[in-house]
Amino acid sequence: MNWAEVVSRSRKRKRTQKNKNLLIIKAKGSEKAVDMKKEVEELLSDVQIMDSKFTNKGNIVINLESEEKRNAAQNKLHEVGNLIVSNGKRWDPKIMVCNVARNEDKESLIEEIIVRNNLESIDGVMNKMIIVSERPAAGGTVHYVLKCDPEVRARIHGMNDKLKLKWGVHQVYDRYFPLLCYHCLKFGHKSDSCQSKVKGHAPHCYKCAGQHEGRSCQSDVRKCFNCAASKRQSEHSVSSLSRPIFTSEVNRIRLNTNHGF
Repeated sequence: MNWAEVVSRSRKRKRTQKNKNLLIIKAKGSEKAVDMKKEVEELLSDVQIMDSKFTNKGNIVINLESEEKRNAAQNKLHEVGNLIVSNGKRWDPKIMVCNVARNEDKESLIEEIIVRNNLESIDGVMNKMIIVSERPAAGGTVHYVLKCDPEVRARIHGMNDKLKLKWGVHQVYDRYFPLLCYHCLKFGHKSDSCQSKVKGHAPHCYKCAGQHEGRSCQSDVRKCFNCAASKRQSEHSVSSLSRPIFTSEVNRIRLNTNHGF
C-alpha cells in the first residue's frame, strides 16, 4: 500500500477510530519529515497504519493498531539517522455532561457522579475529575464540562456514555473545543497570553479579518483570517463552527486525546 492509499483510508476511519497509539515523526535541522515520506513508507510497509496526517510544520503523525506495533514502528524508524520519533503528548479527555438540573449541587457534583455510578473502585477517583466550565442549556438546565482521567472516561464509555445523578440520567459527549486567541486568531492560547499582543502587533478581526478588534467591527463582510491565509474558502467568521481550520483543529485534539478505550 502506498502513502496516498494510507492517508485516504485513514481519513475514512477518523470518525470511528478509537485506538490512539501515536508516533510523531520529525526531521532534524531544516529538513521536513514529509519530504522523506517514501523512506518512511518503505520502512513501515508491513505495519498497519490506522490513521495518519501531515502537519503544517512538515511532520508526520501516524496512529498504530496497538502499543506493541507502535513500539515496533518506532524501533524501525530509529534506523533513519536524521529522524526524531516520539510518542507525542497525550491529553486527558474532557467530557460534557448534558442538561443537568440546577437542583444538582455543583459543589458536590463530582461526588454524586462517583457514588451514583459506582466509580469508587477507581483509585484516587476524587482527584481524577474536575469541573472546568459550565454553560446554560435548554429548560433552565446546565451543561457541565469535566476534565477526567482516561480510566474514568473509559468506565463512563462502558456505561453507554450516560451518568446517573440525583435528578436523572444524563448523556455524556467528548468535548474537543479548541482554545482560540481573539487577538492573533491562532489556536492553542488565549489573548491574555498572546505573544503577538505582548509585542504590540495589531489584532485581527474575528468577523471580517481586518486589523482591528472584532468587538468594534461594523463591517457586514464575513471573512475568516485563518482560512484566507491558507487559501481556503473563507466567507465566514473565524467563530463559525463549520470553518475548515476549526474542523482540522478539532480533529487534531481528538487524535491527541487519550480516551482510555
